[in-house]
Amino acid sequence: MAAEIFELLFDSEEIAKFTDEEKVKYEYDMTTERDIRNQIAYSREEGLAEGLEKGRAEGKAEGKAEERRLIARRLKEKGFSDEEVASILD
Repeated sequence: MAAEIFELLFDSEEIAKFTDEEKVKYEYDMTTERDIRNQIAYSREEGLAEGLEKGRAEGKAEGKAEERRLIARRLKEKGFSDEEVASILD
């Protein structure tokens, strides 16, 4: 912890020695870095949300397919023909 504080103080002292042009460039670079970090974080959040949405949709589709298989099996057990089961499920 103490080492980090001294490092920050050293960095601040170094920045204070910058010329006006160097200070402007440093501020621009820091702003650019923050922007890039924010863009990456936002992209990750969006990707995660999109992936979750897609997974939920696929899960629903799989659930519906499983439900149709169960209904088909029950109809077959009751004696319905393949054609009758297919027409019922369409």
